[in-house]
Amino acid sequence: MRKLLNTIYVTNEQAYLTLDGENLVCKIDGTEKLRIPFENIENVVCFNYVGCSPALMGKCVGKTIPINFISPQGKFLAKVCGETKGNVFLRVAQIDCFREQGLALAQNTMAAKFSNTRQLLRRSLHDNAGLREDEKISDVLNILKDGIDKVFQAKSMEEIKLDDVLTVLEGRFNIIEETDIGVRQDAVRWAIQELVWDRINASIWKFLETCTLAELVEQYKELGSSAEYMYYI
Repeated sequence: MRKLLNTIYVTNEQAYLTLDGENLVCKIDGTEKLRIPFENIENVVCFNYVGCSPALMGKCVGKTIPINFISPQGKFLAKVCGETKGNVFLRVAQIDCFREQGLALAQNTMAAKFSNTRQLLRRSLHDNAGLREDEKISDVLNILKDGIDKVFQAKSMEEIKLDDVLTVLEGRFNIIEETDIGVRQDAVRWAIQELVWDRINASIWKFLETCTLAELVEQYKELGSSAEYMYYI
């Protein structure tokens, strides 16, 4: 388990950070205001103009403690950090694995999402006895279970439709929720529902029922050659 340490925020504009042995020392007008061991620090954020000593920056770099310099108005100025540990060959192997086993990755990711949602609902039913006979919740639980089975039955990403994913996660997608409006009750709202929203919903459903996960992947590859992304592995 990761040990949570302290982030030091220096908000006094006249504060100066310096090094004393294995301690970070904060001084204002030559008077020591704070002393803290490096073993208790994981990040330093400076909102001051005076800054810190080169010796302190070197010590923080050696201990992989980043120092962030931000103006008193909150504008990011710079960041000093040490060497980033990592294995480039491991990252390449991970990317190759995801590329070769893209279907398995997609299946497990979606199944995990469906399963987590299902377990959350079941926990709510366990804690609230009055909801256990609710038919809508039971229907949602069955939809989630069927979604998990359907995902693993797919032999390729061409068999996984967006409609399958969104129906399980969000329910039947409607730009405007359908309502039982009679002509005599509200003719204007009924006409708008029939002539506008229902037609838009039908077009969306048709697209979701035909668009596949494979098509999204291809679109992503085309955009990936011209757009910049940040990955967290």
